[in-house]
Amino acid sequence: MTREEDLQETKKFLWFSRDSPEWNGDKKIVLIDVQQNCEVLKYSSDGLKNNQELVLVAVKRCGDALEYASDELRKDKEIILKATTNTYAYRYSLL
Repeated sequence: MTREEDLQETKKFLWFSRDSPEWNGDKKIVLIDVQQNCEVLKYSSDGLKNNQELVLVAVKRCGDALEYASDELRKDKEIILKATTNTYAYRYSLL
């Protein structure tokens, strides 16, 4: 199966492989999955937990995803504002 076919399967089934560094470090795949399940951020690579675009998508979907963001992004005011709009996610901020 090619990478593109794998990506299509991910879109189809919206399932995230927690055990595969190849998948949890792939921004395209994680971005698709995090739109359906913000907890996917928990299993993402450290680099993706520090990716502002990806973390914003996750916290917009579910503010509690802020818990899984990098320490740097847990201090980011824009991300904190998005995360705390409709939740109690401020408890995960580092401000």
